Amino acid sequence: MTFKELDLIEPILKALQQTGYTTPTPIQEQAIPVLLKGKDLLGCAQTGTGKTAAFAIPLIQRLYQSDHKKGIKALILTPTRELAIQIGENFDQYAGYTGVKHAVIFGGVPQKAQVDALKRGVQVLIATPGRLLDLQSQGCISLKGLEYFVLDEADRMLDMGFIHDIKKVLKLIPARRQTLFFSATMPSEIEKLADSMLTNPEKIEVTPVSSTVDTIRQSVYFVEKKEKKDLLLHLLKNPEIESVLIFTRTKHGADKLARILNKSEIGAEAIHGNKSQNARQRALTNFKDHTTRVLIATDIAARGIDVNQLSHVINYELPNISETYVHRIGRTGRAGHDGIAISFCESEELPYLKDIQKLIGLQIPVVKDHPWVTVEGEKAQAGKTEELKEKAKANKVYRGSKSNGDYWRRKKQAQSRPRKIRRTKEILKMQATIHNEFLTLTVDTHGAEAVSLKNAAGEEMLWQADPAIWKRHAPILFPWTGKLVDGTFAAKGKTWKGGQHGFARDLEHTLLRAEGDTIQLELRADDAIKAERFPYDFVLTSTFRLEGKTVHHTLQVTNPGTEELRFGIGFHPAFNVPFDAKHTTTDYEFRFDRPESPVILDASPNGLLSGKSYYQWKNQQAIQLTDDLFANDSFCMAGLRTGTIGICEKDTGRNITCRVEGYPYSLIWSAPAKPVRFVCIEPWHSLPAAATDPQDWEQRAAAACLAPGESWQTTLSTTFER
Repeated sequence: MTFKELDLIEPILKALQQTGYTTPTPIQEQAIPVLLKGKDLLGCAQTGTGKTAAFAIPLIQRLYQSDHKKGIKALILTPTRELAIQIGENFDQYAGYTGVKHAVIFGGVPQKAQVDALKRGVQVLIATPGRLLDLQSQGCISLKGLEYFVLDEADRMLDMGFIHDIKKVLKLIPARRQTLFFSATMPSEIEKLADSMLTNPEKIEVTPVSSTVDTIRQSVYFVEKKEKKDLLLHLLKNPEIESVLIFTRTKHGADKLARILNKSEIGAEAIHGNKSQNARQRALTNFKDHTTRVLIATDIAARGIDVNQLSHVINYELPNISETYVHRIGRTGRAGHDGIAISFCESEELPYLKDIQKLIGLQIPVVKDHPWVTVEGEKAQAGKTEELKEKAKANKVYRGSKSNGDYWRRKKQAQSRPRKIRRTKEILKMQATIHNEFLTLTVDTHGAEAVSLKNAAGEEMLWQADPAIWKRHAPILFPWTGKLVDGTFAAKGKTWKGGQHGFARDLEHTLLRAEGDTIQLELRADDAIKAERFPYDFVLTSTFRLEGKTVHHTLQVTNPGTEELRFGIGFHPAFNVPFDAKHTTTDYEFRFDRPESPVILDASPNGLLSGKSYYQWKNQQAIQLTDDLFANDSFCMAGLRTGTIGICEKDTGRNITCRVEGYPYSLIWSAPAKPVRFVCIEPWHSLPAAATDPQDWEQRAAAACLAPGESWQTTLSTTFER
């Protein structure tokens, strides 16, 4: 089939001919006739299948054939700036002879040029959710006349925390419209969203992830980490590698590799979330124009990159998620062109390679003839040596039943095994920093405490610990929350001193991992802790993970000892209020996601529970913030039905929202200083002591009681709509 057979108008056919496209891809062949008929569409398709043209071409044609009334008629919502720009470039290609005008808007850059483009009048708006809602709230955008709505990469939207933004957008657009919904995967939440948006849609599914690589020539080089750069320089001597996209797992790794290549007079630029939007776009333009031969990217930054006739993709580091491999190499071999994908695999990455080969259903050919072949590589190629078998067994620490000795033997081996710590500049300062497109998080090893969280605009959102007011940022509360009677507890025939909120926040934690989107730390009960603070064995693991605009903080407690472990636990994050200099205390309120009548557990002035309770608010969904709200300390709320508690800026809707579902107690608090400088939202699994409580630890109400070998965990997820 040709595009001409799809009943496309001459101006579009002329534009397609100029781009060199004559034959539609499967999704284009199936989707274009459906969309020209005005039907809703549910498309399950990966990036690189031609889905942009599948929806852009029929939209352009229908708008060209309409009455050309002023105003935005089509909205295309996409998760990233890069993808928005790419879609805009496609519209430039396909709409060149139609007069259909479009604009692209996204965050991270000044809005003036985008607003000016909107004022000149457009029929198609391509947007990321944040900037769309921002400009709409300013009155720069009206969607009342919208006829077509495209939601692109819905699963990615979900992953990046945009689901609430999408729901806000849906409230702004007409109910009567043609809706196009695209997602690479269809988890249950995406299916629910699609069902709520679409009316009797046609369903199209093309190219499952595991088969997208069939037309790409793949190979793998076994090479150890320290020699990867030498192998890369060796390969790049080949003039046939005209344009190559190289993937690294980290931003630091991308920058380092770019410096190495440029020092060797190989033109290279890095693209990742720490680069400014202008720098990223400049690097991408240079690469597409072949001004730059090599583009080095992280996975998030590369999402949506589409470069015509890209000859090579190199996985300098294998991804730890096998589907990511497919997305990476799918950048080459597009639109019927040949593509070559080369992967470097060090011995530590062998499990990743195994998972990738399992997913794609083939053994990737191994290149043996190169100067840096390793013994480990040859063993990996064979895949049957006893050494590799033992290594695989050792890595599966928790496999097997707890009732047999194998489980405990492996666990003990794992605990005694030296841990590898990534030595970045941040870590050497006893802090670790991770980034994504929206957030930059810094965690201190002292207390495993988040000490800084900045949004994409560089605004600090965590309280910065003024000792004169309150000297903490976001402490962990463990192994108890609140205060103890007389500041002590009794255990094993001894009285132990214990300050407020336990001691985990006051000790140095071991940094286990700081790479990608994750920071992980650990606190173990050593001899000093058991002699001076707490006579029970424990391992407290604190994991911070970024996902879009959300920070997930997971606390896991494991009992490695021989007796029961009882503990309390909670979170105590503090957020800057006001959000900016334009607002004051009364511009904010705490919000539930439903009306609440919270039971307030009363505390005496000494911080111990009095045994009384009362209602401060009844059937309210919002609590007004005032400078006097916390004059008598915190509000400990029990029995909430709400899934979330947030602090919200009333005039703009900007908010910081904590998911408290599953927590029996939720507190709000600030220091009594005026004006209010910060607020805390604190989900707890246990309570302070009551004045009448016994001091015996075994009699204390606990968040959990763990038998030897058991683990328990809880997660606080906080979303920053800033």
